[in-house]
Amino acid sequence: MPSVPYQPAVGGGYAFVPQVGGYATGPFPGQYSGPAQGAQQVGGEQASAGYSQGGNAPVADQSVNLAPAGQETEDMENGELPKNLDKFPKDFIWAIATADFQVEGSNDVDGRGVSVWDRIREMPGRIKGDPHPNLSCEAYKKWKEDVELLKALGVSHYRFSISWSRILPTGRADQVNEAGIRYYRELCEELVKHGIKPIVTLFHYDMPLPLYEEGGFLNPDSIDWFTEFAEVCFKHFGDLVDVWLTFNEIIFYAMFSVVPMEHLPDFSLNTDHGRWNLTAHQVPYLVAHHKLLAHARVYRLYREKFYEEQKGLVGIISGGRFSEPISAGPEDVTATKMFQNWHFFWINDPIFGSGDYPPAMRQRLDAMAVEEGLSTILPKFTDEEKRLLKEIVKERYSDVPVLLTENGCADMMPASAFADPLQDYHRVKYIREHVAEVGQAIEKGSSVIGYTAWSLLDNFEWLDGFEMKFGLFRVDFESPEKTRTPKASAKYYQKLVSTARGLDPKNEL
Repeated sequence: MPSVPYQPAVGGGYAFVPQVGGYATGPFPGQYSGPAQGAQQVGGEQASAGYSQGGNAPVADQSVNLAPAGQETEDMENGELPKNLDKFPKDFIWAIATADFQVEGSNDVDGRGVSVWDRIREMPGRIKGDPHPNLSCEAYKKWKEDVELLKALGVSHYRFSISWSRILPTGRADQVNEAGIRYYRELCEELVKHGIKPIVTLFHYDMPLPLYEEGGFLNPDSIDWFTEFAEVCFKHFGDLVDVWLTFNEIIFYAMFSVVPMEHLPDFSLNTDHGRWNLTAHQVPYLVAHHKLLAHARVYRLYREKFYEEQKGLVGIISGGRFSEPISAGPEDVTATKMFQNWHFFWINDPIFGSGDYPPAMRQRLDAMAVEEGLSTILPKFTDEEKRLLKEIVKERYSDVPVLLTENGCADMMPASAFADPLQDYHRVKYIREHVAEVGQAIEKGSSVIGYTAWSLLDNFEWLDGFEMKFGLFRVDFESPEKTRTPKASAKYYQKLVSTARGLDPKNEL
């Protein structure tokens, strides 16, 4: 998930985001804005993925009290574990995650095609600190070493993403890069050999530049492009992968990554949306619409062509935000409901709810379209598309399982606040308290099946470059070897996971 500067205006009021790594965004196009104080946002750096389309479970109290530097508490130093750790099921997924563009590097070798973020990184001033475009964790070269880190942690699963450009250099399936196939194939084989199951995300914010230049997900053909890519991945890696996630956080991609939007961060190359006869307000809704349809198409492809042999699961990451009204007043309650429509139900309702977008969201955006002289802003599903989306739930998910696919916080900023950046006791506390809350959710009946820490490594954090660090392992970006060193949080997570899984760590970090 990209890091975003704090902006106080949300839904006409204020969103308070007290935890490290969290953020509030300004109003999305058409989002309710009125005189009410508005919604108090309590979501954080985490995403959930039901095995068809997101899901929601109670998550940790975000108001974590962080001890000032030099005042870390004794229980953090001693690695006190959540008291309800014994409540987690024995088959609970304990995972950690990365994403291809954020860690791999080697973007111009072995036949990989050019991607959108390759171009963004070449633009002076776009990335904080202006790092060299080739600077990275070098995970493409150091994947065996990173698997050793995963083994030492004791995790049951490793979530990573596949670079579309590394598999299909032009974005289309008529040109497959065998070196890319070999890389991910060997990575999956090595993981499975050591008892670590892959969780694979197919799209994590980046795409082949040739497809972006054809409109990316503004182009309805993108549904076919993505389905072709997914089929190549299912064919080559499906015997090793049990869990597939189609898209990472559709909302944030739609809002940030296609065209610049007022009051929002710009993760785009500024697609020429005029060629599609669209205004900037229409862009994010059409992008999200096409992604939902692509997800449904890929799900159906897997069920019909691959499921019988591979027996895997296909999900989607719903990166949303939960909010509460600041007061019980009707205006604040309305503001909160509208906030939730834009930050969660927009993507989840078409699959888990009615099969369509939230009615209040439809009403607001249809009125906005009339005001602006547009035919529509929020696209409409055909009856056949609604059927395809709803079938995903009807066939398998009466009680949707929820996998938390990201949960993490950044190193304390500025870095000088720590005498030793490896002693990240604030992150230890963050993990402990969030895991404890997940345990409480399970005890209350929520179908949470897994927890994923973000991230394995300090990595490239989009517009923040390498200045914001989320890793449990520190990466020395100035060393030729890109040396990995465990932080206190890595040692703590090893202890937590090993205890929960009943393992005896063979190599304490």
